[in-house]
Amino acid sequence: MSLKLAIFFSIVACINACPEEPHRGLSQVPEHVGEKGWLYQIHDVQRSWRNLRNDRYSIVSSILVRLFKENDRAQTFFSKFDNVPVESLKDDHEYNKQVALVADRLDNIITAMDDKVQLLDNIDYMKRSHIERGIPRGPWKDFSRILFDVLGSAGMSSKELNSWKSVLTVFINGIAPV
Repeated sequence: MSLKLAIFFSIVACINACPEEPHRGLSQVPEHVGEKGWLYQIHDVQRSWRNLRNDRYSIVSSILVRLFKENDRAQTFFSKFDNVPVESLKDDHEYNKQVALVADRLDNIITAMDDKVQLLDNIDYMKRSHIERGIPRGPWKDFSRILFDVLGSAGMSSKELNSWKSVLTVFINGIAPV
């Protein structure tokens, strides 16, 4: 049996074992999810994230501020603080709520991504909830690029960075519209 077929049947078996949670994103399964190398990358990302996890709010805030400075259109996707000057965002209650939401969602995705069904459900949820807001692919790629820069400046090894790059690519390809 080919690896892809084995992965498919294992995902179907997991889904069938949990019929109360029908999975709507099955078509988004990246080909390499379930491969041994992918699992090592997941564990690299999870391990390195544990070292940064307590700083996730400041990390996400710095990413969003940089994103809004680089692309002022990106802030318009956040209607509750789209007119707040970037320099004043850190004092804005709605902005801080969004930072917490993004940071906690990222934390949830990363800490649970070794569970294939939960990973696919998280990606599917993110895709559906952000398509409704009309967020194009560009800001997702920018967020990913800036996160990658932040991780690099945090002193991650090249191996860890390669794992993050692979994982972020799967996230962006699953979440962002083409």
